[in-house]
Amino acid sequence: GLVTHFLPIGSLNDLSFDDELFLQLLLPPIIFEAALSVSKSEFKRRRGAIFMFSVFGTVISTFSTGLMVHYFSKASRETTFPMLDSLVFGALISSIDPVAILSVLTSLNLDQKDTIFILVFGESLLNDGIAITCFQTLVDRFDGKTNDETTSVDEILDALATFLISMFASISVGLACGCGAWVYFNMLGNQLP
Repeated sequence: GLVTHFLPIGSLNDLSFDDELFLQLLLPPIIFEAALSVSKSEFKRRRGAIFMFSVFGTVISTFSTGLMVHYFSKASRETTFPMLDSLVFGALISSIDPVAILSVLTSLNLDQKDTIFILVFGESLLNDGIAITCFQTLVDRFDGKTNDETTSVDEILDALATFLISMFASISVGLACGCGAWVYFNMLGNQLP
């Protein structure tokens, strides 16, 4: 902050964090590196449990945290958080960072061949995408909504449809890129000198 005070820029807001830049340019290489380093055979072998933890666990965590925040705030009788605000908070807090857990497992000489390690690593790999999609879907509901408006069943179903479309579209793009890379490296790569 002190350095930017002496720089000849218009305002400090010109240097603000751009979330689209982060989501589009900075996050994909991080997730790509983690996906590249995971043991594919162990991930494939445990994919059912990993998908259950990452998809259903994150969605359940989002809604249970959001509902608890909403109903516990009603008990205070001073300020009640709106349901949509509570769900956005639930989506924000549902993304976990298992660096500490993985470092403890590594210090116990566990690696990707061990079930607990691959479950935690695989779940963390997919959890971020699910949490970001939940968060973005709920934040999009804020557009044009005031605090005293309630959320209808149609809006909840629309948010769920948006979430599912976004999730399956992302999976489709990932599969298409993976298949294209497989064709390139296995079929065309053999013909190169």
